[in-house]
Amino acid sequence: MVEFQQVPPEPCRIRSLQKMTERVATVMKEAVVQFLLQNILPGPAMRTASDYGFQFILSTWWNVGTGESSLTSGGLFVNEEVGLMTFLSKTSAIPFLVCVVACNVRIEDLCAQELQPNVTTAKRIEIPRPQDELPPSAPQPHPLIPAMQLASESYSFLKNRVSDYACRIVKQERIDGRLKPMEFMDAKVRHKQIRGGRQVQRSSMYLHFLKPEEMVGREVLWVEGTNGGKMVVRRGGTRFQYLTLDLDPAGDAALQYSRYPASESGMIDMVRKLVDVGTADMQYGECDVKIFDDVKVDNRPCKCVQVIHPRRRSVFLFHIVRIYIADDFPIPVRYEAYDWPVGDSQEPALIEEYTFQNVRLNVGFSDAEFQRNYPAYKFRPN
Repeated sequence: MVEFQQVPPEPCRIRSLQKMTERVATVMKEAVVQFLLQNILPGPAMRTASDYGFQFILSTWWNVGTGESSLTSGGLFVNEEVGLMTFLSKTSAIPFLVCVVACNVRIEDLCAQELQPNVTTAKRIEIPRPQDELPPSAPQPHPLIPAMQLASESYSFLKNRVSDYACRIVKQERIDGRLKPMEFMDAKVRHKQIRGGRQVQRSSMYLHFLKPEEMVGREVLWVEGTNGGKMVVRRGGTRFQYLTLDLDPAGDAALQYSRYPASESGMIDMVRKLVDVGTADMQYGECDVKIFDDVKVDNRPCKCVQVIHPRRRSVFLFHIVRIYIADDFPIPVRYEAYDWPVGDSQEPALIEEYTFQNVRLNVGFSDAEFQRNYPAYKFRPN
């Protein structure tokens, strides 16, 4: 008989095992919930469960649509605290078995790989670029200086002279290599206000989607420092439009449909990002900058700042960027960015495009308009 001596595991291996156990549990939960959402609740809904906390009920008593019909195919209750999952269904157990098989495949793949840090879609803007030699050193004075001055003036105006605003946002983005349909939404935005050393107004945003059809009626509400930092989302669309969830704005579920968190969709956020990118680009040359006057966006006179990086470099995020600043108030009313063309005969591919229409500054929104129980909104109550 062979005797084996038990050797205490090293602390680092224990930590690795604990991490793997946690990830396996998360993979199993996500695989089951995603399968149910994709098959029992079909449609372009938020299909990743990691941001739901695995604490929700989809059952026969949860009315959907007009509030008169209900889910008769079954329900799911997942309780993270006790690790208990009960699947109540009047259908056969075959879908659940398929889920289990999918879980096993995912777990085998996971165990076959080394533990790596999680990378979420929040990092999607960091597009992998082919490693290339750095651009030439920055010329003096840098051609970006006039553009940076315009951006800084716009940011200062929005921060110091605009308390809130209403507008219509039209956006189109390329996500995971695919250009998404154009989206239209009405927005109410509040900026953080500090007076006498005391915060009197939180950064806040409410969005109501108008197009495309699968997103009509979607509502998003986010107020800084409330609801655990999460935004409230009513699904909208043509199926299960009243499904209301609390989601992390920077989580995978929310960023399936946007390049940036909804909490960073305002004009001041866009200008701040442009200033950050411009500051980084000023370290290098290969930057062609032009400013065009007498340009119009929706019949509004503007200046157009165009920045071109002629060669693809690992330190540059885009090939062409154009930002349009209104003449009457220094606010951005349009922004568009393009990637480098793949071949000589191809046009630059659109990466992202945002237009702010019908902008009304300093509307004076009430606190009630940034609460989920506001009468004009259709979020389900807590």
